[in-house]
Amino acid sequence: MVSFFRRILPARWFASDPLPPADPVQAAPAVPQPLPGPGVPPWRTGRWSTEVLANMQERQFQALCKALFAPVGAEVQALPRQPGGVLDLRLYSQRERTPMTVVRCMHHPGSPVDVPELREFLQEIAQQRLRHGTFATSSSFTPEALDFASDSGFSALDGDSLLAMIERRTPQQQRALLAAACEPER
Repeated sequence: MVSFFRRILPARWFASDPLPPADPVQAAPAVPQPLPGPGVPPWRTGRWSTEVLANMQERQFQALCKALFAPVGAEVQALPRQPGGVLDLRLYSQRERTPMTVVRCMHHPGSPVDVPELREFLQEIAQQRLRHGTFATSSSFTPEALDFASDSGFSALDGDSLLAMIERRTPQQQRALLAAACEPER
């Protein structure tokens, strides 16, 4: 049986060293990044954390959300900014002129989002006749707000969930998200 396979398969598959040669270019060991000095905002360190989200300015958080929720092959339209650190993003597919979903981004450091904010968002979703929406905040949600979002059928993403989304990106994409959040306003 082995002789049959030796006739039809390439000889290199039967070499004594079954492993491919080691890659001569190896990644450099990780160099620990210095901690920021006094007066340096945590988001300038290049590492994502809950502290980074909490210390962002409202505009920076909104820029992060716009870059984070922009799916490949879709258009993102930011609606005019609302008071209270709120920005709504409409996501459009390439094929349709109506939005697929809306993402409400609320920079709310230190205070959990409660049911009234989610109820207002649900009304917006209904007015736009959308089937899905996502509410993203830099802080957290009250337990009642999480229950309301679950019962209403839309996604509620807190700061930890946003960080998990960021961490699933490549290091290069993470740096691009940080750069988008730090870009000066035009």
